[in-house]
Amino acid sequence: MGVITAGDSGLEYRGRYDPYVVQVIKQIPGRVWDPKRKVWRFPANLDVLRLLDKVPQIDMTAEARAIIQRRKEAEMMAQSAKEDDSPEPVKPMPIKVKPFAHQVKGFNIALTLFKWVSDDE
Repeated sequence: MGVITAGDSGLEYRGRYDPYVVQVIKQIPGRVWDPKRKVWRFPANLDVLRLLDKVPQIDMTAEARAIIQRRKEAEMMAQSAKEDDSPEPVKPMPIKVKPFAHQVKGFNIALTLFKWVSDDE
């Protein structure tokens, strides 16, 4: 049995070799095998969670699930920013001219997804 933990830049899977688990992991876009540490690394997103939840041989730590939950919340915030008809920048934009609405949306989405905006702002 293997376990998924929080890694430096996403999630990591460590466990004994299981051909079925490896087959599932190889379906994950962006996955990387780290031969030195002998772990699979992959991004923390909802698609990964849905795929790995189907594999009973894999356990997931609470920390890994928390990372995915935060990612889900950020994606929901980004979606609401996309749907905003008259967006205002969440932080001052580093430009001298008045930005177009699509530029403000893109700026807000980037800040939200990459967590450059804290929750208390």
